[in-house]
Amino acid sequence: MKKNIVKTVLFSAVFAVCFAVVQIILMPKWQDEGWEHAKIVKGYYDEPDDSIDVLFLGSSQFMCGIIPTEIYKQTGITSYNLSTSEQELAISYYWLQEVCKNQNPQVVILETQMLFQETDELRYHQGIDYMKLSANKLALIQVLSDEGLLEDKLSYVFPLLNYHSRWSELETDDFVDTIWNEGNHYFTKGFSFQTLVIPFEYSGIEYSDTDTDLYEISAFKEKYLRLLIEYCQENHISIILAKTPRNDWTVDKHNAVAGIASEYGIDFLDYNMSDLYTEVQLDSTTDFRDGGHLNVDGAMKLTGHITQYLQEHFSLVDHRGDADYSGWETDVALYEAYLLNAAADTADEGTADE
Repeated sequence: MKKNIVKTVLFSAVFAVCFAVVQIILMPKWQDEGWEHAKIVKGYYDEPDDSIDVLFLGSSQFMCGIIPTEIYKQTGITSYNLSTSEQELAISYYWLQEVCKNQNPQVVILETQMLFQETDELRYHQGIDYMKLSANKLALIQVLSDEGLLEDKLSYVFPLLNYHSRWSELETDDFVDTIWNEGNHYFTKGFSFQTLVIPFEYSGIEYSDTDTDLYEISAFKEKYLRLLIEYCQENHISIILAKTPRNDWTVDKHNAVAGIASEYGIDFLDYNMSDLYTEVQLDSTTDFRDGGHLNVDGAMKLTGHITQYLQEHFSLVDHRGDADYSGWETDVALYEAYLLNAAADTADEGTADE
């Protein structure tokens, strides 16, 4: 009887390990045109516990707009950019809780584009699949399923069900990243390098007290924005709302976010406001990869402004020179080398017409 139990346990353990390995091999890495969804999440889990002071959450506007390694280079402030494409507010909320299991962020900065944009099935997978199986992940999947936003709830619990036919698409990286556990550390701390330059005309939006129209935010999105803000406040985390510049932003969207920020007594950094846009010295002819996303030049400017904001409003520790954070020095060196390559790529690409 005992032998049978032992055999069953061993078989179950071997099956579970094999299932997990095969699942990770088959899961897409989504490495295309500088967007590195798998690396962002895997890289976050590779960070040492209690080492991240500032957390960035949001959609692709932050993925290509905020450079944590640059923030550290300038100030020694540690941060991570845990944004993913079209990151639904509910995903941001549960990611925040997942982060707080191992980190103690003092500041969270949330990009607010997804209050006004819907998410498709691919983006749900990119934001959820690489989250470790946990109570947070299961709760998130259930919430999105209850809202009718997921086609197959079980495929988010066990992604293998969604990717079992990917065998013919597998590349070397699918095996190397899994079997040798390489590629987990991400020296950009979640930033996605975008080198393309697409010029267009934009200089921000003029606001006035007479512009009082409010964009109607869906009840579901507003609920999770409020839950996220309240979670931060209950846990003594400073929360800032932000909006990166994009050419389809409107006054009524600004008013909707500003109203909620005012209600909770928190700041809203809207970089579409013409005075703030000008202060950052953004140039729509050189600093964007398209009408809604910054390239690396624009990201340097936006990151510089947010870095200054963090220094002026918070007493965050400069970790430079601290042996416990020596890995950041290595990441800065890798980042600087990548910048040189990015500059070369930009010169090769030239500029594209809108």
